[in-house]
Amino acid sequence: MAGIALTALYAPNGWIGRWTEAVGLKVAYTPIGITIALVFVGLPFIVRTVQPVLHDLDREIEEASATLGASRVEILYNEYAFVAAFAVASLLALLALVTLALKTFLEWRYGDALASALRH
Repeated sequence: MAGIALTALYAPNGWIGRWTEAVGLKVAYTPIGITIALVFVGLPFIVRTVQPVLHDLDREIEEASATLGASRVEILYNEYAFVAAFAVASLLALLALVTLALKTFLEWRYGDALASALRH
């Protein structure tokens, strides 16, 4: 279903596709579209991984930090640094998978042209 919805949005006659086509950027059926689809599909897994950790953090620690004079930014940084690091690591892993998929696609699509160019 996600693929059909993304195709409908990013196709040349779709809601977003007509604007991207107007500026000369084709998204549907290109590596850009594949990347958008992979991120769209992968982000819920990252959220489902991080959400229980955020929910289990103790509210009393936040209140104690605020009582001792910590600003909201300090509380956010100190209390959620581990969770944020985990989320960033998950996002980097997703980006690595996207990059690998894109590399594989480009090698498959342009491998013959690249090999012949390197021979001459």
